[in-house]
Amino acid sequence: MTSTADSRPPAYDDWVADCFAPDGQRAELPIGNEQLARYMERLFRTSGELPKTWSYKVLNRGLWYVGGMESQFFHRMCRSVPVNQQQQAVLALRTLYSDLFKPSCPDHFGHLDAGPEPANPLSSACYMLWDMDGGIGTLAVRGNVTVRAAAYEVLRYALELESVACNESALHGLGHLHHAHGKRAARLVDEFLARRSRTVAPQLKRYAEAARVGLVQ
Repeated sequence: MTSTADSRPPAYDDWVADCFAPDGQRAELPIGNEQLARYMERLFRTSGELPKTWSYKVLNRGLWYVGGMESQFFHRMCRSVPVNQQQQAVLALRTLYSDLFKPSCPDHFGHLDAGPEPANPLSSACYMLWDMDGGIGTLAVRGNVTVRAAAYEVLRYALELESVACNESALHGLGHLHHAHGKRAARLVDEFLARRSRTVAPQLKRYAEAARVGLVQ
């Protein structure tokens, strides 16, 4: 739904349950854009609790909905939502990385679909977070300067985590953002490679070098 009225929004728990409902069974509860931004921030900040309620398969499906074209939630955040609210919702993605993806996603290279560890269902949402065509990348490219800075702060943060999945996710995002902010993306990749020069896996190093020049899919 694309209503912008914030009167009588659905309860947060009802909204979350609808996001994680099976495809084709969502009620798409009407919610205004500002309330949507607040709920998205809360969802990301409390994401470490989600596996207590839903399986990784359900979480993966729900995160693809939240970040994808079907809901267009991030696109909606670009419209008529105060910049500070957009910023806080984007910055909350740091907690999604640290509290959900880092402890839940194994060391699996999404761009190779290979180990050292097997993927689990949540690996897909982690790897593709910035490439779901649902607007996260749009905020990083065309958003207000404050929102763009928040997006790149999230990417920097994900690169600092000791997690192959989180590192690869950020590199994937930076590779796609290279066309718009090549120097900014390359600088973050260079910092990652310098910091992890002795410990980064060869597969991830090669991927980082590709991302640095925008050669990712």
